[in-house]
Amino acid sequence: MTLRRYLILFCLIWVTGCVEPYDPPASGNAPDYLVVDGFINLSGDSVSVRLSHTVALSSTDAPAPESGSMVSVEDDAGTMFQLKERAAGVYSAVRLSLSTTHTYRLHIRTSTGKEYFSRSVLLTQSPPIDSVYWTGAGNGININVDTHNPTGNSRYYKWRFVETWEYNSSYYSAYMLVDSAAVPRPSELSINTCWRTESSTTILVGTSDRLSGDVIYRFPLQFISRESIRLAKKYSILVEQQVLSEEAYTYWLSLQKSTETLGSLFDPLPSQANGNIYCVDTPSETVIGYFDGGSVATKRVYIFPSEIPKELRSYLPAVCDIDTILLKDIPTTPTSTLLLSPVSAPNGSIIGYTTSSSTCVDCRVWGGGVTVRPDFWE
Repeated sequence: MTLRRYLILFCLIWVTGCVEPYDPPASGNAPDYLVVDGFINLSGDSVSVRLSHTVALSSTDAPAPESGSMVSVEDDAGTMFQLKERAAGVYSAVRLSLSTTHTYRLHIRTSTGKEYFSRSVLLTQSPPIDSVYWTGAGNGININVDTHNPTGNSRYYKWRFVETWEYNSSYYSAYMLVDSAAVPRPSELSINTCWRTESSTTILVGTSDRLSGDVIYRFPLQFISRESIRLAKKYSILVEQQVLSEEAYTYWLSLQKSTETLGSLFDPLPSQANGNIYCVDTPSETVIGYFDGGSVATKRVYIFPSEIPKELRSYLPAVCDIDTILLKDIPTTPTSTLLLSPVSAPNGSIIGYTTSSSTCVDCRVWGGGVTVRPDFWE
């Protein structure tokens, strides 16, 4: 038995020791494929399509937009909705007459004259989101979602989210330099409180297909580490949910496995996720993306640090040195210098002001947010 254990241990060490990084040929020289991200929002009677081109895996450049194309959506009754290019590669239309009784397909004619169609899709209705909530997850919290459909007609789900958090800088700048003089900082120019907003970047799909009921319970959307600035003051997440067809679910699941779960010995091998868009001129051409549509269920929740046990949140603000600028040096001090509070002599007269680095004083620098309060913020 001892010899057998040693042999097994040796084999494991040998196998893991042979794992070496591999750069595929496409990492430096990507083929030029059209990328299509399109969705018909039945809840908003709108259509949005984003067209771009692939880039090399090793590239840090953003995907090149496909501008100047003719983009439209057609239903099975022959009605056509023309989309306008609102930004480079982004095409949309609003206030449309959409219905779950019709099927729809996407039509693209690029600036080079190439023509693309999607297969026809049926708009699906999403059930409401039952709840969005947090649960403890070791070194932080998970944001979870629950939903169900009593009719059993959903089964395949996709989520995305937009998260916003409020936070403060470490030190408060009560004064600012104007015309070589220290003056009180107006409230509208405060740089102490910021809000930052980010959208989900991962593919979030789930299914109840193997369950007796059409129920999704405690599906994890986002993990927030205990050290994250998100848990510093106030956090909000807006969750969007849509129902997929089995074909669409298979596409997104395949894309998720190919892009997000690679790198270890036991992860799935890279594979091509086949969407529902094809080139009319060259049917064998690879087109990346999927065109789909349906209603979107939404739910927003707020989370306060006081709701979370201390062992699940340990965010610490930045600590910086505090210096003093004397009054006689104010005229030659750069106007970008951030002043905190007055420094007084024993007789009460002001002799200078404290200052610190922008990392600790300006919340825009510290957390990357903005000082404009979101309209929806409670």
